[in-house]
Amino acid sequence: MKAKIVMPAIVAAAALALTACSGDDEYPSGNVEMIVPNAAGGSVDTSARAFAAAMSDEMGVEFVVVNREGGGQTIGTTEAAQANPDGYTTYVAPASAFASRPLLEEVQYSAEDFVSITPLAHQPYVIVTDADSEYKTLEDLAEADERVTYTTFGRGNMTHLAMGSTLDSMGVEGEPVPYESGADALQAVTSGQVDVGVIDVNVSAGQVEAGAVNALAVTSEHRHDSLPDVVSLAETEWPEGAGFTSMVAWAVPADTPDDVIDQLTTAAESAYESDSYQEYLESNHMEDSEHTGRLWFDELIPELSERSKEAFERLGLGE
Repeated sequence: MKAKIVMPAIVAAAALALTACSGDDEYPSGNVEMIVPNAAGGSVDTSARAFAAAMSDEMGVEFVVVNREGGGQTIGTTEAAQANPDGYTTYVAPASAFASRPLLEEVQYSAEDFVSITPLAHQPYVIVTDADSEYKTLEDLAEADERVTYTTFGRGNMTHLAMGSTLDSMGVEGEPVPYESGADALQAVTSGQVDVGVIDVNVSAGQVEAGAVNALAVTSEHRHDSLPDVVSLAETEWPEGAGFTSMVAWAVPADTPDDVIDQLTTAAESAYESDSYQEYLESNHMEDSEHTGRLWFDELIPELSERSKEAFERLGLGE
């Protein structure tokens, strides 16, 4: 009798699992995790939480942010790459985890392990100096006759590549100094700990407008709407650092069923355009990405990876 009781239970459980994985009308039938490979509180995490709230409203189930920080984003990224591709474990993808981290160490994942659903957030860094600094413009910086210290968010990070490439093209010796956050980096600039800061626009824009710091340039290929008078590196004599920005997308494991991806994509388009998420983007000075949907992983990451490799070689990183 026990076997007769247990077997139907097993069959029922298997049927439920198949239903959950099939991407039919039963999906989603429960909470969806969003793995963030960063600690809580940073820009990647806050973007994920704002988008999770919009997705929860859109799909009627909870989208839950799970922070898996550590290893320079490799721990959370590896976990996401190896997750069951059933649509219930998704991933918030920082571009640096794919463009620069693999150049520093061997990783257990690649861009091919994921399909991008939508970009979440895109913002340049602002190159800033203290209001009283002798370096008030890029031209001033290019005339430096001593080593220039500058903030980064870690070895090989986009901030490192942007500023390192710029100084290298100027023929100026630079020394990167790592900081945990944009707020810490900004404090280092205004307190005189470093000469130059390379800081997220959502952290630095207010200080630029208040006159607490000088804005020398933004690291994007174009000027930023929030700082229209600040030049882009791309329009200067030293464009090598242009294009190294903060970019984040939402993705799923590559073997996720197409019908699940379709459902998530449709919902994500509405969530991204929702009033709540658009207000988040605007208040944090975020920009729209030119690479939407699958193109984020299929085109943007290969392009950025190649540029990062060139910058690594130029700066002697990874040696």
